[in-house]
Amino acid sequence: MADARSPAPPPAQRTLLSWSLVIAFAAMGWMQTSSLLAFQPLGVDFLPLWTASRLGAAHAYDVRLVTDQQAWLMGHLVWARPFVNPPTTLLVLAPLSALPFWPALWAWNGAGLAALLAATAKLAGHGRAAALALGALAPPVVLALLVGQSVLLTAGLAALAIAWLEPRPRLAGALIAVAAAIKPQALLVAPVALVACGAWEAFASAAVCGLALAALSVLVFGWQRWAEWLSILPAFQAEIAAAPGMMRGVIAPTELAREFGLSGAAVLALRMLCGLAGALLTWNVFRRSADPALRAAAVLCGGLLASPYALHYDASVLIPAAAARAAADAPESRAWLTRLLALLAAALAVRPYLGAPLLVAFAALTLIEIVPTPPVGRRS
Repeated sequence: MADARSPAPPPAQRTLLSWSLVIAFAAMGWMQTSSLLAFQPLGVDFLPLWTASRLGAAHAYDVRLVTDQQAWLMGHLVWARPFVNPPTTLLVLAPLSALPFWPALWAWNGAGLAALLAATAKLAGHGRAAALALGALAPPVVLALLVGQSVLLTAGLAALAIAWLEPRPRLAGALIAVAAAIKPQALLVAPVALVACGAWEAFASAAVCGLALAALSVLVFGWQRWAEWLSILPAFQAEIAAAPGMMRGVIAPTELAREFGLSGAAVLALRMLCGLAGALLTWNVFRRSADPALRAAAVLCGGLLASPYALHYDASVLIPAAAARAAADAPESRAWLTRLLALLAAALAVRPYLGAPLLVAFAALTLIEIVPTPPVGRRS
């Protein structure tokens, strides 16, 4: 094993490796696109979001109606396809509901990719061009674009929030609130992060903005929408678990455990353990490092560990930080290798049944960098 104080490979070699990875990611993306579009249409995950928004909030959580209204694109692919995002997501989707599906999809994907790349650029130092190429072509990002997933917008907003946590805490808190309004499970351990580093101004901003968005959704759509949303979540998780082949793409450790025979109390205990692991990872990194990219990696990985449900495209939340760190200069060989392995773990999480183990590996690689580091001073 290389000594922690030994130099990393020369910059020219690291640049060559970074761009070789870009080419490899591009090839993987081409194969992903060919295989996925041979099975299903483009934008199938955006379709229920757009459909629910077009139908209006009163019908957004009517599973049968939302599913039936998607038949024009889904054709023979018939299964329950509900809108499962919180009512606050309908606020974000409102501008797109007036557009036809294809322009709305391109606008949605464009906004998500722009946010993700803006976060990657903000987190990256040297090697920004390579970081942006790695971020845009990483397999989870390509997969999320193909299906029109909301995770790209969530990932970009959340990573930008961490990047701006110190210089612009109020904006950071607002971005966390908006990201959570779209995909709340990705930000499950964000409060732990803010408390750990003493970011009280950001914490207050996130709380105020989050409550304001929730209140606005109640004012516009009615409180019944929240009850309807909560009522469909258990049935949706059960459908995912029962769908043939779907569990191959699960990266949440607790859900994958069901595939190997765990149930009941065992799954509950594992869920609590994973949630605790995600919280501890986040707490330790935010206490011991002020590096925004490392912090973004920790809080978003911690959210995936704590989440009861996450699929392969959700690994996109790890990509801005992983790409930025892998492409940046690292003074030690161990740090450089750790960052490269973390990017590969995030990128390859789309492989069947490998998502959960690679997520755990990403968490371990993130933790390695702060093990010998004393706590940093907390903000007052």
